[in-house]
Amino acid sequence: MEHYDSVAEKKAIYTQIRNMWDQNSISSLFVPVGYDFIEHLNFLINLNRPIDLIWSDIHKSRKKE
Repeated sequence: MEHYDSVAEKKAIYTQIRNMWDQNSISSLFVPVGYDFIEHLNFLINLNRPIDLIWSDIHKSRKKE
């Protein structure tokens, strides 16, 4: 990470590393060098069904967002 930072500091505004798999085993590597580790949640939605059924599964307050 320190090498990456030295290369990216003049070329990037910020760095974001996406969790494509479980990162718990390596998350402790990011914090000591100044990165934040933030858990996130993805939702998988089956789109192979009528649109009205898809929307009916989404809470009213979420639809407004």
